[in-house]
Amino acid sequence: MDWEVLRNWYRHFPRQFSLYRIWVHSFEELKRYLEERQNEDLYVSVFSFPEEKLDKPLLNKLVFDFDLDKKSLDYKDRESLEKKLESVYEEVKRLCEHFEERSLKTHVFFTGGRGFHVYLFFKNPVKLKKNAIRDYVLKLQKKLQLEHLDAKITYDFSRIIRVPFSRHSKSGRRCVPVDLSMTISEILDLSESSLVFPLKVVESSASSLLLDIEEIANEEIEVASNGNSNLKFEGKYLNLPCVNALFGNKLPPGNRWSTASKIIAIAYYLDHNGSMEGFEEVVKEFVRRQNVDHPLKLKEVLGWKRGVYRLKGPEWNCKEVVKYLRRCGISINCRKCPLYQEKKKLEEQKRKDEMKSLVEKLKEVSILDEVKKYLDKKVVGEDKLKVLLYLLALAKQNVVVKGEFASGKNTIVDSVLELFPKEYVMSISSYTQKILRWLETDEIKILYLKELPPEVLNKAGQLKDFTFDLKLAMSDKVLEIWYVDRVDGELETQKREIRVDTVIQTTPSLDMPEDYKSRCWILSTDPSEEQTEEVLLFKAKMRKFIDEEDQMLSLEELQKISAFLFNISVPVYIPYAETIAKSVKLKNTKMRREIDRLFDLISVIAKVKFPERLYKYKDKFIIVAQIEDFLLSRQLFEEYMQLSVRDMEKRFTIAIEAFNKIARERGQVTVSEFAKEMNLTKKKAKELLEILCDKGLIEKIPDTTGIYSSSTIEIDLSIFREVDEKELEKEMSEWLSKYKIEKATLDEFFS
Repeated sequence: MDWEVLRNWYRHFPRQFSLYRIWVHSFEELKRYLEERQNEDLYVSVFSFPEEKLDKPLLNKLVFDFDLDKKSLDYKDRESLEKKLESVYEEVKRLCEHFEERSLKTHVFFTGGRGFHVYLFFKNPVKLKKNAIRDYVLKLQKKLQLEHLDAKITYDFSRIIRVPFSRHSKSGRRCVPVDLSMTISEILDLSESSLVFPLKVVESSASSLLLDIEEIANEEIEVASNGNSNLKFEGKYLNLPCVNALFGNKLPPGNRWSTASKIIAIAYYLDHNGSMEGFEEVVKEFVRRQNVDHPLKLKEVLGWKRGVYRLKGPEWNCKEVVKYLRRCGISINCRKCPLYQEKKKLEEQKRKDEMKSLVEKLKEVSILDEVKKYLDKKVVGEDKLKVLLYLLALAKQNVVVKGEFASGKNTIVDSVLELFPKEYVMSISSYTQKILRWLETDEIKILYLKELPPEVLNKAGQLKDFTFDLKLAMSDKVLEIWYVDRVDGELETQKREIRVDTVIQTTPSLDMPEDYKSRCWILSTDPSEEQTEEVLLFKAKMRKFIDEEDQMLSLEELQKISAFLFNISVPVYIPYAETIAKSVKLKNTKMRREIDRLFDLISVIAKVKFPERLYKYKDKFIIVAQIEDFLLSRQLFEEYMQLSVRDMEKRFTIAIEAFNKIARERGQVTVSEFAKEMNLTKKKAKELLEILCDKGLIEKIPDTTGIYSSSTIEIDLSIFREVDEKELEKEMSEWLSKYKIEKATLDEFFS
């Protein structure tokens, strides 16, 4: 035996040696054991185990074991052996050809006995679980029709396998490498000689194997069958595809009389209303088809004629059946099963009925009122902000809620997001590439970023930075995650894409980058003393408050309705949109963006009144926004626009009110007076006064030090001129008449 050849073959330790499972920790130790046994019937574990734990192997190879059945096999009858090995050899060639097409290099060995070993070596260890390898091998076996493959050898990590060049004691032949161009006769000649060949391990890329696993997993492998598997029995269960597969396939002998027979017995019992009369005929057919290699006895199966009654009301268990079939290497498409389709149909109808019942309640109760009642128990004040934030989340709009530390922004957002199902919200409070890299999802409904630090926000736009990806998520609804990972031993830049419906952020930063303003609704918490006083009283009341149920909808019902409204794809039309556009007083370029936001807000308000706003145009369902939807949206939008278009944050609005109060009493305002009124230091007060001057909201008196007066420019903070409701009604009436829009019912929609 060439020890250098074997040293190249067994490079990793510890591993197990011989049938007695002796641990060896180096090649020298293994060599000593091999020499002691005089090169005959030598076995070593397929894998090495760094921690000496059999469930944690170093997966740097896979081995496929092909064997003839031991029965009636005479190793000395070479002519008979050659004929029998031909079929096995053809299967080995099919497998190697499959791997060759996928750039996977194989090593083939004749075992010296009744079969072959096919090795795959990898440059880097593969990270796969046992179940994944098992499913792959079983499906591959079915696809390539490898009847002589012992699949368990591949996915059972603890298996031992014959050492190359060792001798088979019963046949006297050696385990030798095979060139697939050789004939069986040439292979046997080689195994009977004493020649030793240089053995260089050729490694393949692990990624090629992973691609093959993914490809095989996505294929629908046709089940090979013995004879005609499309039997027709009386009843529903005996004609299921899974039961049909039991009759049409060679099953492993171990569980044929127990699990498989039990499944057939339950199917017969259910089809015949609890009677087992006539079960013998079905059993005879099953036994006849299983009478291969390992005969199945009739009495073993017939035991279930009485045994089924011991199950105390047997029920059909799809999971148990599929689990058994997978263990047998049989793949079926459950989606085509009548039981699956029936179950899905019932589940879908149940879901529709449940949702219809909930949506019917919206005729009697306003969801916005229910939302406000719920949020009022969580957050005091901030009435417009709470409702607006809920509506924007429903409309899949990106939102930033800003405010100083302890201003309550996280409490508000947390409370609003409680109104959505938990699985809809992905909450993140750490902002590194790594945290996003390990998100195990392809889709996020609501990405919630807590307390985005100002220093992170200020880096917005840097190439391949976290905030750059975040901006793309807000614009393109796709979160791009760039990271560096090791592929085939080399570092490569990788990209992951995650679908994101909406991004909601909180930040203590009061200054927003301009490109953030174009992608998000910028909302602010109320920093006023009055709000602080309300919060203090609210927290005191909560310490002695006993919750009294005053809501018509529970939190669970609110979550289900929110999910329905979030996902509904019925288009919304605003018949009076042109009149709204003409009523806008501000004509700056920002209004081109903000008018879309107003229309989005009107649309989502119409959505939450779904039953009343549902119409039909031809055969399509649509939602038609009513005039009252605009009136509510205008109230919410006016305050937002005062902050956005005029760049007037709440702190500035409060500052102007405080400034004007002093100015009305004294005419002029000093830094000291303003600092006292605002409860600020003089330095902070002066900075704020300078900002108000820059915005043209106040004026500094010339030739004075720190004395200010009200601006002579009259500032109009209103966005819209007064809209005549008759104009809105007229445009809406003309639109409804032009397109012949008809009212629709919930029964029509859910049918």
